[in-house]
Amino acid sequence: MRFVVGVFAALALTGTVAAQTFNLAGSSWGSGGTFSGSSSAGTLLTSGLTPSGAYFGTAQPDANTFVFGLANTATPTGATSNYNISSALPAGTSLTLTFTGISSVPDYIAYTGGPLTAYSYNSGTQTLTLTTNAVNPVASASDPTSATLLSAFGLMIVTGSSRNFSGTVFQTGMFWEDVSPLANYSGTSYVAGVNASGINGQTASFYAYLPMAFLQANGITQPDGAQAVVQKSTGAGIVLSNLTIDIYAGSNPGFTGQTTTWNYLGASGFDFNGGGSDDFVRATYTNSSWSDANMGITAVPEPSTYAALLGALALSVTFRRRRH
Repeated sequence: MRFVVGVFAALALTGTVAAQTFNLAGSSWGSGGTFSGSSSAGTLLTSGLTPSGAYFGTAQPDANTFVFGLANTATPTGATSNYNISSALPAGTSLTLTFTGISSVPDYIAYTGGPLTAYSYNSGTQTLTLTTNAVNPVASASDPTSATLLSAFGLMIVTGSSRNFSGTVFQTGMFWEDVSPLANYSGTSYVAGVNASGINGQTASFYAYLPMAFLQANGITQPDGAQAVVQKSTGAGIVLSNLTIDIYAGSNPGFTGQTTTWNYLGASGFDFNGGGSDDFVRATYTNSSWSDANMGITAVPEPSTYAALLGALALSVTFRRRRH
């Protein structure tokens, strides 16, 4: 059954208002379902308010963050229950969403939803389009029993920030208001990552879609060159042992001798930067030991550690030469 669903777009920024907007005509859901800009057209809306998570004001460490979330009321108060969309779009409902006014390749995107099945960025039209589906989020800080949110979708598009991950896309089943930019915890140098607020004991899965050229530029040239690391506000980062790597490229790289599980899944159909299909890696990792935590992908060894080792080696060589 086809019906029209009304929407409002939510902008949450630091400082200035960005030009990003949700494109009604280029978006759809299910089998031919469309969106409308009028609240009277249906019951499903996006929040017209700034989300209550760490996306705004002084808590926002990134320069331009566009936040978009589907809600079940035209006048959301920011309560978690406002974002339960199960009556209109049950978990599993497909979503093709288009955003315009994206003037440069996003630094990164993070969203609550199912697998990313299509993705493209067009610099000429400043348009970003992705296809995924709504999900039943796992328990997290905003929904500790997982009973309030039975279906949800939301995302943030970050541009012009201090953390440029070259268009990397993060997917998770955790509620979007509990996912935010990396916090300023010291100790771990992430190649790409986000911060999340989970419930201890509740396993949450994360999937990072990382352009291969970006990984190579950061010294990761094979599966064993990457680690998934979680770090809370205190203590050192903990390497997660469940990292798997799926490779989408024009040909099978044929890595040998790797301890990290990897799979070659064929050619890429994703365009991260407007230049045509890009080879990419989908890194999958999970965590069940939670409070607020940074998590993502690091290089092995981490770049800072690697630089220190090189420095120590250079000093050692100089010392030997002086002794002789």
